[in-house]
Amino acid sequence: MIIESIQKWISTNPYIAFAGAILVSYGLYLIARFVIARMVPAVTARTDTDYDDVIVEKINLQRIAWLVPLLFLYIYADSTLGSDSIFTRINLLLIIGMGVFALTSLLNGINDVYEMRPNYSGVSIKGYLDLVMLFFVTVG
Repeated sequence: MIIESIQKWISTNPYIAFAGAILVSYGLYLIARFVIARMVPAVTARTDTDYDDVIVEKINLQRIAWLVPLLFLYIYADSTLGSDSIFTRINLLLIIGMGVFALTSLLNGINDVYEMRPNYSGVSIKGYLDLVMLFFVTVG
């Protein structure tokens, strides 16, 4: 009953609802930026290993924090505008782009961790990781 009344209000006031969704997504971004971009490095700095520090340094956590409001706006736009709207498609494109950037950064961090190991013999896995990155970019 409550969901139906909310949907009716959204359909009668689409611009106000969209402005409210933008404000909610900005609030979600601020929360995600605080949790992901500030607390994760603080937690990894307290650990004894350096591997997690390297991966957190390689991955741009601000970029990952953008995924939270984009996902919210995608769900909102899909439920109100439909999956065929241009806003939904642009939002999905941004989500896929941010996800691909995050995955390629993670693979670069994995390569750095591999080369930091004490038993690293000079044989690089960078070529294999580049193939995986190429796959992610192509699929994305």
